[in-house]
Amino acid sequence: MWILLASSVALADPLLALPLERLQALHLPPEVLAAADDPAAAPPRLEPVSFGTVQSGLSRQVPGGIAFAFVGRDAAEAQAWLALQRSRQRAAPVAVEQPAEGVDEAWIRGTDFSLLRDDNVGIMVQGTEDAVEESALVRALLEPMPGAWPDPPALSRDADGFLVVDAPWAVHVTWRGGVLGDPPGLRFRSAPNRVTAWDRWGRAVVWTATPPVPVPAVVPAAPTP
Repeated sequence: MWILLASSVALADPLLALPLERLQALHLPPEVLAAADDPAAAPPRLEPVSFGTVQSGLSRQVPGGIAFAFVGRDAAEAQAWLALQRSRQRAAPVAVEQPAEGVDEAWIRGTDFSLLRDDNVGIMVQGTEDAVEESALVRALLEPMPGAWPDPPALSRDADGFLVVDAPWAVHVTWRGGVLGDPPGLRFRSAPNRVTAWDRWGRAVVWTATPPVPVPAVVPAAPTP
């Protein structure tokens, strides 16, 4: 009886993530990828990834255009990202009535714009000759999310008294505010207001100052007599 009950419970599909190394290697010829396994060979030139904000996601150049991706904590975050991208289009895209298998929703406009969501991941491609095909290539890179979402970065002081970002898992860090300290590495003389760290799976987390750095009040000018 217990076995019957257990087998009748549907397990939730794991969330998805986007390995940045695979995104950077997209469109590399097979022989170049094969040579990358040779320690004596020169490393292949990977396409750089541009990191936006927690809300906007990341992007990279693709032949003839650009691909955007967003990895959310759940499907609702990816849905909100898709809605934001649709609202930014001058010409509204059209919903695809029957998306490809596994795609939860998809939108197109002509042949050079494609927008889709696969669970918690959103993908948008624009400017290419076949945006639908390009977005499918990016989607094929997705893998089950490994482990829990990373914790926000933290700030601590090093031996020289500078503030440093504690996020050893991060592949990219951005910040707002603060005063940079002396090299080596990313060090601050005064704390930033906000630090965003990205991991190799396309996930972004944010540290914010608590309490926030106060903003000077605007004092109204005295009336002219």
